Amino acid sequence: MQCVLFYYYILRIQVLATPTHQKNDDNQMNSIDFKRISADFSAWNKTREQFIRFTHDYPFGWPSFNCILPVNESVAEDVHHLSPWHISVIGAIGDSLTAGHAAGAKSVEDLHLDYRELSFATGHRGNLSGQATLANIFSYFSPRLIGYSKGTSESKAGLNLAKSGALSSDLLRQAKELVSKIASDPKVDLNKDWKFINVFIGANDLCRICLNQTKPSAKQYGENMRKAIRYLRDNLPRSYVNIQPPLNIDVLQEAENENPFCVDAHRLNCPCHFQLPSDENDKIKRSFEEELEIFSSKTVSNEHFCS
Repeated sequence: MQCVLFYYYILRIQVLATPTHQKNDDNQMNSIDFKRISADFSAWNKTREQFIRFTHDYPFGWPSFNCILPVNESVAEDVHHLSPWHISVIGAIGDSLTAGHAAGAKSVEDLHLDYRELSFATGHRGNLSGQATLANIFSYFSPRLIGYSKGTSESKAGLNLAKSGALSSDLLRQAKELVSKIASDPKVDLNKDWKFINVFIGANDLCRICLNQTKPSAKQYGENMRKAIRYLRDNLPRSYVNIQPPLNIDVLQEAENENPFCVDAHRLNCPCHFQLPSDENDKIKRSFEEELEIFSSKTVSNEHFCS
């Protein structure tokens, strides 16, 4: 069974690392010593089980959150007067980090699941006392919040349309799907309800920046982001869009200490970060972040849309 689970996990990593519209990097796969990884798998699995036991009763919530609710809620007519209790709809687009990939996995067989109910953005397992997420914070102020995520199935994903393995080139498609779902929801007044949309993508672009078949770049990342955000601006009135820069993928190296299996898993999932010198990675990361500076200007935002 250990062997079956090992090969299942390796295949899942490769699928997640490369979306269906991208080709695999054969050289990267050929450089992996599967016999050696298999020898490390049992040790990794024991560490994983210890982690699950440790986090079972870990306080992920915010029981001391005691912000005072307003007695008389004023209506926000523009983004400059927006408060948490004005938010009626929450949504998110991005990659596995927003989809909550494997976040609640208790066994190797669960590693392919997206636990959107645990997503930092739209997760709504329990309440704020048990789980600190943006959705639970907003629902504290706005109990009738629409769009939060429950469970692991697509039918309970709410308005979390993030996809594991997604690149910035997938963002416009996600934005269009998000607008369509919000506009067709009879519980949402598209022109009156305020919406909070979280956008978090770019880690997979950084992980593939050295591969010949994709050639993602900071400029292409920026263009993909601009297309998606402008589409939201033009089609989703009364929206506050929270844009996060790509994840600092240096944490992959920090997480693999004394864990040989993670070393190889990360090199499958994020090959370029480990092939390029650290100063080159830092330069690339900064260039990606610089592409987001335009979203703080008035050329993108207006009275009823802020990013």
